[in-house]
Amino acid sequence: MPKSKNDIIELEDMKLYSIKALCDILKIHPLTIRNHIKKGDLIARQIGRRYYITEEHLKEWLSQHAPKGK
Repeated sequence: MPKSKNDIIELEDMKLYSIKALCDILKIHPLTIRNHIKKGDLIARQIGRRYYITEEHLKEWLSQHAPKGK
C-alpha cells in the first residue's frame, strides 16, 4: 500500500514528489517549479488534480540546474 507523507508518495520502487513537497525541500516558490514544468525542463505527471515529479526526474533536473561552483 502506498505511503503518503507531506505530499510525497512512496510506492514499491518509486517515489513521487508533489509541487508542495519540492517547495519545502528546495526552498523555492511553487511558481518557479510550475514554470519549469511548463517549459518542459522538469517532467511531471498529473494524478487527479495534483502534479507529481518522480525522484528520477527530480535528480536529472537537479543535475542540469545545479549552481556552477568555483
